Amino acid sequence: TSGELLIDGEVANNVSPHDRGVAMVFQSYALYPHMTVAQNIGFSLRIARVPKPERYKRVLEAARILQIEHLLERKPGKLSGGQRQRVAIGRSIVRDPTIFLFDEPLSNLDAGLRVHMRLELQRLHMALKKTMIYVTHDQVEAMTLADRVVVLHDGVIQQIGSPVDLYRNPANRFVAEFIGSPPMNFLQADLDGRGGVRLAGTDWFQVPNVVHKPGAAEFGIRPEHIHPGGEGDVQIETKIEQVERLGAESLIYARTTGDQHLTLRVAGLTSLRRGDTLTAGIHVEDVRIFSPEGQCLI
Repeated sequence: TSGELLIDGEVANNVSPHDRGVAMVFQSYALYPHMTVAQNIGFSLRIARVPKPERYKRVLEAARILQIEHLLERKPGKLSGGQRQRVAIGRSIVRDPTIFLFDEPLSNLDAGLRVHMRLELQRLHMALKKTMIYVTHDQVEAMTLADRVVVLHDGVIQQIGSPVDLYRNPANRFVAEFIGSPPMNFLQADLDGRGGVRLAGTDWFQVPNVVHKPGAAEFGIRPEHIHPGGEGDVQIETKIEQVERLGAESLIYARTTGDQHLTLRVAGLTSLRRGDTLTAGIHVEDVRIFSPEGQCLI
């Protein structure tokens, strides 16, 4: 609603969207059901009065990139969800845009196909070497697809950075909770104002570089950074409430002696069971401390 929109260094505020070199891929595919795949892909070129031989060449090239040459004579009703999404992407490719806008393009697909299409989009990005702006509510898509992530909350930018930066150094509680699956654990804590931190059921311990006035705060730790054998600078006594054995890893849901929930991620199939007691160990370098306002203090 304000400011300047620059595309390749040129101000585009007053440039018609049609002339900006931007192509959109919609969540709902938006294909014409009465047209074949080839006609759908080449429709924008037909409207732009691109000569038929050139149109045919560009449609074939887009179909080759997306590996849908064998579908060109079919209509959308005969295609799977993944195939329809490829056609929608192909419709954008033929315009040879400067920027692609993807509006949650995988949200209508089942879980297995979403994984496959994520790999396809990565391959497509490397092949086209074009900027792609991708909107998603799925943090797995953000972490696996992005070179750079902009995290928004209520229309306000919370943090900009690489997926690894956001994972390791979240700017605030919202980013810390959004990035990572399962999400980060948050436990109520007290600060002494001199780097000392205490959780319910633990003694005071030092967390380097925590500079904040004494009082309440939140202690953040990711499930994969908790050691079930008690190894670490901080030990938290817990009782296991549930165990999910997923094959390559197990998720342990426990409750601390301070009556707070704690999720642990461990490799392989654990022998721990519901009702077992568990000493959770944490290294202070893996800890994040958040102020009552949600800002990350370390």
